Amino acid sequence: MKNLLSSMLCFCFFINLQAVNYLYSGTGNWTDAANWSPSYPGTTLPSGDIATINDGASCTILAGTTLIVEGRLNNLELIEVFGCIENRNMFDNNSAAINNHGKIINRADFDNTGSISNFGDFQNLGGFLDNYSRVINMGTLMNDGTGRIDNNPFAIFQNFGGIYTNNGVMNNNASYQTDATCQYNGIGVINGNFTQQSGLFSPDTDTDAGTHTLNGNFSQAFDGRYLVNINNNAGVGVGHDIINITGTATLNGTFVLDFDNFTPCIGEEYTIMTFSSYTGVPSVSITGIAAIVGTHIMLNFNPTNITVSVVAPLPNAACVDAKVFLEGPLSGISMAPDLNTANLLPIAEPYSALGHTPYNAGTSLVSSLVSPLADPMVDWVLLELRPVATPATVTASSAALLLRSGKVVDINGRSPVTFGSVANGNYHLAVRHRNHLGMMTNTALINVP
Repeated sequence: MKNLLSSMLCFCFFINLQAVNYLYSGTGNWTDAANWSPSYPGTTLPSGDIATINDGASCTILAGTTLIVEGRLNNLELIEVFGCIENRNMFDNNSAAINNHGKIINRADFDNTGSISNFGDFQNLGGFLDNYSRVINMGTLMNDGTGRIDNNPFAIFQNFGGIYTNNGVMNNNASYQTDATCQYNGIGVINGNFTQQSGLFSPDTDTDAGTHTLNGNFSQAFDGRYLVNINNNAGVGVGHDIINITGTATLNGTFVLDFDNFTPCIGEEYTIMTFSSYTGVPSVSITGIAAIVGTHIMLNFNPTNITVSVVAPLPNAACVDAKVFLEGPLSGISMAPDLNTANLLPIAEPYSALGHTPYNAGTSLVSSLVSPLADPMVDWVLLELRPVATPATVTASSAALLLRSGKVVDINGRSPVTFGSVANGNYHLAVRHRNHLGMMTNTALINVP
């Protein structure tokens, strides 16, 4: 009898601990009980139970609502957070989407194979039952300019095969771990030390230029790659990437210099990293142009920064340093920048709309370059390279800026004009303006550049 009673007690205990699988299959708030099966799990998901946001469903955590996950929350579709989710056990975002406008607190395991857009607070705080919590990003995680991600002591952030875009603030006081296939990018701020064990680090995106700020020390391991986009020289964080580091930089990985649709001229120089001091010497590779490190391109290590300079003309890199005066605004040895002063200059290059095809079609000015104090812009002009034998043919053209001094420069406001990938050689140079007759050199320019 005693053994039978013991068996019955054990059997009843087992029944009470069986997990309940809740399924959310509607559209609306977490607290809409009619959307749940077999019943509404409440705002505290019990330990051992599983709540699934089903395919086709859209679940919203309202402002003022706090959801505590002591079981397992499995998202297969969409969760909109305006209140708060506190994960104390397991949160899976399975190839699904989460838009966080409120607060997500992770105190256990948080796995992302989908997409997370963080416009609020995402806190990786450490364990609820112990000193352990972990975020694993295998999908995409976007921290908006209004967003904040806290990686606190005793927490781990693992970017394994994922893309983490930080355009807001990341307070990094714990472990950030990477693998070779992951990517970290953005134009945001990191507060705290940052170690790049492996993977790709690129300000803004892997195709656009931007500025990233690191308030701490930066350590780049052997497998870490810093992708530096240089698609023109329109200014720091606009035409080329830069990381500004307040502390020290330990550089043992690779700098990948990507000249994306841009062929620089000799004499160009770009600051790509600043720091208080540095150790180590990274390896260097170049993509996007036919150039050799040490022959055409140099990486210069200075006490507080690293610059990239073009020390020799690149193959297929015709550049022109020209001077032009327009009769209308000409006054003495310079021109009056009346259109500039009256804010009548177009921000985007105007020649594509007039039927021309400059290599930099669609280029827009950086506002800070429209009216530099020393030599303000007068107007846009179009430069054309024409073959010696057939000067009626246009080999290449480029929209450029005409400054008060008569100097014609690229859209950065200071460097010679580039034409994309065009062979060096002898050319006639033609100049076009919207309100003037075009002109061409009588004899060919020798050895452009």
